[in-house]
Amino acid sequence: MIKKSFVIMGHPTSIRLEEAFWHELQLIAQSQGISLKCLIEQQDNFRDSTNFASYLRTFVLQKLNSRMIK
Repeated sequence: MIKKSFVIMGHPTSIRLEEAFWHELQLIAQSQGISLKCLIEQQDNFRDSTNFASYLRTFVLQKLNSRMIK
C-alpha cells in the first residue's frame, strides 16, 4: 500500500492504495492532460461513497473495463 497526501478543497487528505491503482490513476490523469492531484480533486466531487479509496478503486476498474470493451 502506498499512502499519498493531497489538499482537497483546503483540507489535507491521505489516500492509501495499492501501487497498481496509483499507476492506473496516473495514466488516466495523463490521458486527460491533467495532474494526478487534479484528477483526485475532480473525483472527490463525483463520489457518493464515504470511503474515497474504495471509490477510486472502482473508478479505475470502470476505466479499465471501458478500455477493454472498445
